[in-house]
Amino acid sequence: MSGATILEIFPSRALEEVLCRNGVKTVFQPVVDLFGAKIWGYEALSRGVPPMDSPTELFDAADRFGKLWELEQMCRDRAMDRMSSVIDSEDKRFFINVTPTVFLDDRFPESFNGFVVERCGIRASRVVIELTERAEVSDYGKLSRRVEEMKEQGFRIAIDDMGSGHSGLLMLASCIPDYIKLDMGLVRDIHEEPRKQHIVRSLIGLASQVESRIVAEGVETWEELETLMRLGIRFVQGFLFAVPSEGPAELADDFRERVQSIWKDLQQREGENLDGLLSLTTRAKAMQKNECSCKELWYLMKNTAEFDHVVVLDGAKPVGLITRNDFAAKMGGAYGFHLFQNRPIEEAAKRNFLSVSHSCSVRLLSRLAMERCPEDIYDPVAVVDARGGYLGTVTMKQVIARSAEIEIRQALTCNPLSGLPGNQDIQRWISCAQQGGGAFSLIYADLDRFKEYNDTYGFVEGDELIKLTASVLQEGLMELGCRAMVGHVGGDDFVAVISGPLPEDYLDAICREFDRRKLVHFKDEDVRAGGYRSTDRKGEVCRVSLVTLSLAVLDSGRLGDSLHPARIAEIAASLKHMAKRRTSELGRSAWVQERRSYSTSEG
Repeated sequence: MSGATILEIFPSRALEEVLCRNGVKTVFQPVVDLFGAKIWGYEALSRGVPPMDSPTELFDAADRFGKLWELEQMCRDRAMDRMSSVIDSEDKRFFINVTPTVFLDDRFPESFNGFVVERCGIRASRVVIELTERAEVSDYGKLSRRVEEMKEQGFRIAIDDMGSGHSGLLMLASCIPDYIKLDMGLVRDIHEEPRKQHIVRSLIGLASQVESRIVAEGVETWEELETLMRLGIRFVQGFLFAVPSEGPAELADDFRERVQSIWKDLQQREGENLDGLLSLTTRAKAMQKNECSCKELWYLMKNTAEFDHVVVLDGAKPVGLITRNDFAAKMGGAYGFHLFQNRPIEEAAKRNFLSVSHSCSVRLLSRLAMERCPEDIYDPVAVVDARGGYLGTVTMKQVIARSAEIEIRQALTCNPLSGLPGNQDIQRWISCAQQGGGAFSLIYADLDRFKEYNDTYGFVEGDELIKLTASVLQEGLMELGCRAMVGHVGGDDFVAVISGPLPEDYLDAICREFDRRKLVHFKDEDVRAGGYRSTDRKGEVCRVSLVTLSLAVLDSGRLGDSLHPARIAEIAASLKHMAKRRTSELGRSAWVQERRSYSTSEG
């Protein structure tokens, strides 16, 4: 026993010393906004003093001896005092940890409210109450009510350590937090574990549906960070950026530059999508007209097994294609070699070869290649730039392999109900539109009162209404051709990305067409009455109007040059609430267009 500490022998006495001496200190760990490569907020963490300086031992002891309320109140008071004295930035958020047991205590609203924090010089809207996973929630109904009370005062709510402990879907459903903090167990080595990436990707989609934001905790390596950025995570914290310290840390310039470099590289890689030709194009052998004779080329091909084809150029432009098989046929036979040996290579080349622009898609190229005559069907395809200059060739083996890869990816990522591409493709479309430098528009489409329709008419009819929406959007934008791409986020949410200007009459036509075609999915008496009786989200019987379609429209001119695709989709999702109000006022499907402007500094 001689080597035992007071903590080991008398833990309750050590705890009392901490409480009596106000023996806790506040340290800060920054929350980083990756899109702007800046510090966006701080989490206030509490530390004890010797002999109980370990936060785990401190809070475990307080929980065991029934002193959790006293300890947490002391920690909150100390954190607010420190925040007001060391952090004066008006745009920072502050995360304060609270266990569910304390949060649900009837004393909490009196001890921690908008008046209390504003007395410290901090607005409630800057404070995020972070519900930790230390204890299981005993009353989810009370949790939901308490969250609403705090939100009404301006506070934001976060769920800590999603994916571990008691921080599960039931808590998420009960409080609909503003922020969801991923458990560091999901973040650790995420770059090496595809399953974790799938889980995080799913949580990002779930957070988007309930209009929450993801914060990834415990980031320690650049590999983890890059993977999180690729998945679309915006907010992160961890030892990679800063260890908890008594003063608020700042990001080093070299760190900021590296984050910006990773983001730029990811954008470039996303731009070279599976359906593009550039990633397949190789600089095959090319020769200028009159550069050599057929005899010289014959011996060159004969002695070089990998020399399969050659492109004949006139300056920078391809004017002929020579393949090994076709050249062998022409040079063979009794008179072939003597006929061609002294002629320039362009006389033995195919003039009618297939040449496509680098912007041509793999799928379009597949169709064009298959339309060639049988003897040319497997010839390589020349790829040229916007001015017709030679870039390289693509073989049909490459095209077939990539086409199969695209089909597999579509089967995995497309929505099985609508057949439309999902979130990954939508974010990639936005990235490509940004990189193109031209104007583009984004439409966020959402059905109004769809839940009530689904509950009343059944999920089979609900599925038919979803398919109708997909059809109306696709057909309505069809005249724009390849300029318009429509994706299915999930449920009754759709996104369309349109390059170039979007005429307003297209939006009007989509709304009218949906209102016309939806009628067959309602009972005649409901159509005549303009609505039907159903049960709302609170379980109360009410009268519900017919389903309408809301379109929220974003113009790229309103967006910053480097906003992350996930942030653009987030802005569009928030705009849909304005669209829903408009459809409710008009009593029909309608659209609204964003008039505000955004930049990377906005969070």
